[in-house]
Amino acid sequence: MLIFSLSTSRTCLVLMPQVCRDMQFEPHTKVAAVCRCFSSGFLTATSGLNLASPTNETIVSTCRIHKAGIGGPLVDFDGNFVGMNSSRTKMEKTAYVRREGIFRFLVLHGKVSVRVKEGFDDASRARMNSEMKAIRPSLSAKSVEKLSKSRKGALSKQVLSRLSMSIVALASFDGDTQLHECTGTCIESSCPDATCFLTSINLIPYTWWLGKITESLTIKVRLPDDQIVTGWIENPEIYVDFFIVKIKNDDVIDPLHLCHLSLDRATQFEPYRKVAAVWRHYDSGELKATSGVDLASVCALTDEEMLSTCRIHEVGIGGPLVDFDGNFVGMNCSGTKQRKTPYVQRPSIREFM
Repeated sequence: MLIFSLSTSRTCLVLMPQVCRDMQFEPHTKVAAVCRCFSSGFLTATSGLNLASPTNETIVSTCRIHKAGIGGPLVDFDGNFVGMNSSRTKMEKTAYVRREGIFRFLVLHGKVSVRVKEGFDDASRARMNSEMKAIRPSLSAKSVEKLSKSRKGALSKQVLSRLSMSIVALASFDGDTQLHECTGTCIESSCPDATCFLTSINLIPYTWWLGKITESLTIKVRLPDDQIVTGWIENPEIYVDFFIVKIKNDDVIDPLHLCHLSLDRATQFEPYRKVAAVWRHYDSGELKATSGVDLASVCALTDEEMLSTCRIHEVGIGGPLVDFDGNFVGMNCSGTKQRKTPYVQRPSIREFM
């Protein structure tokens, strides 16, 4: 079995013989960009289409990668090396360098040597096949459980104290009858005379039509300092998974107890990082948090629901999912029985706002 070895001062790559074999890849075929996270060691992959042109050296695929994936391989669905992912673009495409160009460079600079490796047996092939099976965009349930245990932790008191100023409890009422309870996040807005809170559509009964929401629904907001004020929904017909509740600034006794979370800055998050779901109870005003792992795929579209392993109570629906620095990752939109919580991604909320 021929093996091509490429050695540098920092990395040693073992290249299988098919890297030098001339292969033709059809345009618009399925490919996957593969990367390994430095902190966790987990192998992840995102799939897409190869948008190759027969003439250009640097071309693109539709695989969306995190910056950690730059330098990783682009492979077809048989595991054949197509090229090296060289950069990300703002057009939801990833540039890559063809395998032919890489091999010509290695030969030109004398970086490739050929030798025969003895004893490449079935056991070696089995190990390689095991690695290839790991090239998939999602983790198995067993991997998720193992990852969650390895990433146990809690938000620091400083981060939780800072977040406390931005998280409120909301309850919906029909007259004196309480209907639902959710959590909300105080966010920046351009409204000069009102404060805005992001929360879940679950606050409104599913059976209520638009006219009844406008005429009969009352929303109470419990602020971080335990003051309770009445809020309202502006244009309820435009919302899907989430909506904005507003309160008048004149109704807030002490505005210093409210802190807005900014969504303006575009932020890239590492996959499989530690996150926390935070919520506040309406009756007691108590703030709660539970930690877990973000299972978001870096190739997910902005309108997709993603998952974390944070397990929340139903009152936590509408509350923020944050990383351990307190950065807003998304809004928890429901609870599940599979020990995972769906959330709406920050970019989707930013686009709506």
